[in-house]
Amino acid sequence: MRWDGAGIAAYQWSAIMIIIAMILALFFVFSKRTIAPALVIAWALWGIRASQGPRLALLEKLTTLGVVLILLAVGFAWINSYRLGRQNSR
Repeated sequence: MRWDGAGIAAYQWSAIMIIIAMILALFFVFSKRTIAPALVIAWALWGIRASQGPRLALLEKLTTLGVVLILLAVGFAWINSYRLGRQNSR
């Protein structure tokens, strides 16, 4: 199969899709207040990093950044919901 991505290289399309996935994950965490889809996206990014990272430094850095940002966002949301829960129970 020959790649014909509107003049954009395959690795550049991958980078664009990784960025979109990161944005979606952060949207789920901060707007929808749900962490499960964000964790699935982080897991997928980790898999992409494992399979494509050694070959392409850009994808390795992007996926690592994505996983770290998503996990930080999930941790922040979890801590914030815990604090809100404790305040509401008083």
